[in-house]
Amino acid sequence: MYVFRENSILPIALKHIVLTGEVEDYRIKQIEEIVASEFNVSVHDLDTFYRDTEAKIMCCFLVHTLLEYHVNSIAKKYRIYPAFLQTKINELFIKYLQDKASFNLITRLKDAFLNTEYSTADSLINTNN
Repeated sequence: MYVFRENSILPIALKHIVLTGEVEDYRIKQIEEIVASEFNVSVHDLDTFYRDTEAKIMCCFLVHTLLEYHVNSIAKKYRIYPAFLQTKINELFIKYLQDKASFNLITRLKDAFLNTEYSTADSLINTNN
């Protein structure tokens, strides 16, 4: 597997990534910070496994739509049942298309993400070597 680091493409063993977890997608952290700020919660609240809040669902929705992560991967990261998350993402997408307030909220969050430095290709993935 190859990763971006300091404008270079470097080879890295997939086994090393799985065992150490050193490679992180900083775009997810940026989405979490944007959503937490919008909903007045902490970033830690988005990762709490026993509370599926509106902010947590919105974060999952944005990771899925902006970064095109698979719903099962997102469900595992945020500790949500995958079928429940898929239903919530579908409902949020329908609401996004039909409700003007939801459309404005999601568009504002997307624009906030797209105007950050983490959305560029130079800083997608970081390794702690």
